[in-house]
Amino acid sequence: MKSTQPYDASTEFLRIPEVRLLLTELITPSIAPPTLLRLFAGLRAGEADHWVGEPIGGRLFDRRLLLCPKLKGMRRYRSVPVCPALAAWLEPYRTLAGITVRTRNADRFLRRQAAARRLKLAHNVFRQTYALYRLALTRDMALVGQEIGMHPKLVRQPLWLPVSHAEAEEFFKLTPQDCGRPQWPDEVDAWAAATTHGA
Repeated sequence: MKSTQPYDASTEFLRIPEVRLLLTELITPSIAPPTLLRLFAGLRAGEADHWVGEPIGGRLFDRRLLLCPKLKGMRRYRSVPVCPALAAWLEPYRTLAGITVRTRNADRFLRRQAAARRLKLAHNVFRQTYALYRLALTRDMALVGQEIGMHPKLVRQPLWLPVSHAEAEEFFKLTPQDCGRPQWPDEVDAWAAATTHGA
């Protein structure tokens, strides 16, 4: 049964410094795809798992992700914009196939690592972070509702958005280069080689 509770993106979200910490110190090649699909595209955990279960290169388009209604709760196609940050982080995975990671494992690892740095990762915080920054960027509840797969009436606009338009623009441009990881493609290649060799 679909939830009828309002979706309030302002309750739990990551500030820019927290996102930078996550991307600079905590994200690894093995957990990046499902995590970043939720953070920068607002996918549900199950949707992110489904997406990385197939070669990313076959479904990552230049500007939009197309989500098919194959999962529970999805009744229609929907599309989400591919921001510069998401495109840059996932680009090294385009040619990889058969190497995946499940969101549950990624969450467990991230929560443990984040806790050591006094950063709390609340349930669904990545999707909520996306919704809040996207709302700050567009000021369009109907659009954000469509992108995260919820009826616009269930997306509650905060009376005072806790982030600015400028911060939202910065959020969607947090590429590996911007986060001090220009060798990210090499990191992904090394991980893929080690994973394939160990299989």
